[in-house]
Amino acid sequence: MKILHLPFTYHPDPVGGTEVYVAALARELAEFGVHSEIVAPGGVASTSMIDGIRVHRLAIAPLRSAGETYGEGDPQTAGAFESLLDREQPDLVHFHARSRGVSLRMLRAAKRRGIPVVVTCHTPGAVCANGTMLRAGAEVCDGRMDAVRCSQCMLQGKGLPEPVAGMLAHLPPRVGELSACSGFRGALATAVQIPWFMSELHRRTHEYFREADLVVAVCEWLRAALLVNGVSDSKIRLCRQGVALRREMKPLAAARVQGAPLRIAFLGRMDPIKGADLLLQAALAEPDLPLRLDLFGVPQSDAPAHADHLRALAASDPRIRLHEPMPPDQVVGLLCDYDLLAVPSRCLESGPLVVLEAFAAGIPVLANRLGGMGELVRDGVDGCLVDPVPAAWRAALRELATNPDRVSRMRDAVLIPRTMTDVAREMMAYYRSLLVA
Repeated sequence: MKILHLPFTYHPDPVGGTEVYVAALARELAEFGVHSEIVAPGGVASTSMIDGIRVHRLAIAPLRSAGETYGEGDPQTAGAFESLLDREQPDLVHFHARSRGVSLRMLRAAKRRGIPVVVTCHTPGAVCANGTMLRAGAEVCDGRMDAVRCSQCMLQGKGLPEPVAGMLAHLPPRVGELSACSGFRGALATAVQIPWFMSELHRRTHEYFREADLVVAVCEWLRAALLVNGVSDSKIRLCRQGVALRREMKPLAAARVQGAPLRIAFLGRMDPIKGADLLLQAALAEPDLPLRLDLFGVPQSDAPAHADHLRALAASDPRIRLHEPMPPDQVVGLLCDYDLLAVPSRCLESGPLVVLEAFAAGIPVLANRLGGMGELVRDGVDGCLVDPVPAAWRAALRELATNPDRVSRMRDAVLIPRTMTDVAREMMAYYRSLLVA
């Protein structure tokens, strides 16, 4: 069996949890006799071997207008993908993303050739244009795609007051289309065009799911979001993430020495949505707490100011240190040197994968009470769930730093997590069902 996997991006470019998942899935599927190759957009077309996996980079054209972000996809990349399909003749194509470079055009190309298509929804971006599933950045959303509601949310996210955002959100999409076709540019033009962008995005998202043979959700809240948007329950499969670690290989975290500071790790993007500033501000508000906070942050080219802000906060307290990001295959070993993983994400995470990596290392997790984190962490048992506000994080740090016995009890309650071997086994069953059909 030959499968092409399509994530948002891939090594050597900066990657996130989706790409770590895809690489691990490809390796595990090999144990079941599956030959996997990766297809991802890039600046220059190329084919190379990365960690034993063949990777095809498809060149993507420069973005010419904001509207292209919400369209059917880059024609250049889609054309290259069609040629790749004809050359490689895969048995199945597995989409792990949807973007300009991993697009509806490409999914249609596979379907025209009679190739079965699986779509896995890894992030809120599967149904949410803002990628957070938080209305106006605060209230948890059910993910239902509605052009007016989603337009207002996006406009408020761009800084417009609620009344103004509401007024613009009710503009007929045709007005935005005419504005775009007339060549208008600038902030006002974009605001007027957003209802049209949302309408087009939703129409194509519905087609994307309709054309897929199976749609996989990696957590329960994503499954619910698919259902509320009309995806047939018979087409959806719930297949949770797993950690790339054999069950018999679970390492043990070193116990905290009596009187030593609480060792806390953060791993993630240096992006406001990941909430590292929430964690830092809580720690800075408790300068006398015995703790050590290490941040392994991935800088983001679109959020340099936030990264600078985090560096400034860290520099003001000797208990806090910033480090280079850790290679994915070293994360579990790294976490064995800590007492606790902090996951202060402000969005609805689908895992995140790092929670499972913490459990694989045998350490508990302190996380916001949002999305997949609430599905993975057993509050008060193998971790703590708190509200995504500074006061709640400050109180949690105070409790855990001054109560080592509680941390020790949570550590003892951590269970061996689900592995990518489990994921691959379930995926194999899904693949076979499509190929037999």
